[in-house]
Parts: sequence; structure tokens; C-alpha cells
Amino acid sequence: MMAKELPSKKALLVSRMGNFFGKFELNNVALLQSLGYEVYCAANFDVDDHKLDDTGAHKVEFKFV
Repeated sequence: MMAKELPSKKALLVSRMGNFFGKFELNNVALLQSLGYEVYCAANFDVDDHKLDDTGAHKVEFKFV
């Protein structure tokens, strides 16, 4: 009998503008990753400081209307 694989832990952080993550959330992204979470950051990345690029977090682009 095969062992049941546990689902991976995932976290979603949402902001209106992409540069928010680089200014305020880099420590939280690192903390979540150290706890084994796969981190996704969703925002409008038209405004982006690119500080999130080297963290390994996934960027999810979307526009607020």
C-alpha cells in the first residue's frame, strides 16, 4: 500500500500594488518559506520595485478595477 502524500502548504499574500511586498512583506515571505510554505504574492505589478524577484515567491499578476 502506498503512503498518502500530504498536500504542500501554500500561502497567498494579496496587495493592491506590487511594490508593497518589497517595502513591507519581505520578512513575512522569508518566514513563511522557512516554515515550509510555497508563497504566492498577488497584486498589480505595474508598480513593482522588483525586490520580490530573488525570494523565490511566485508573482500572480492581476488588475483591480
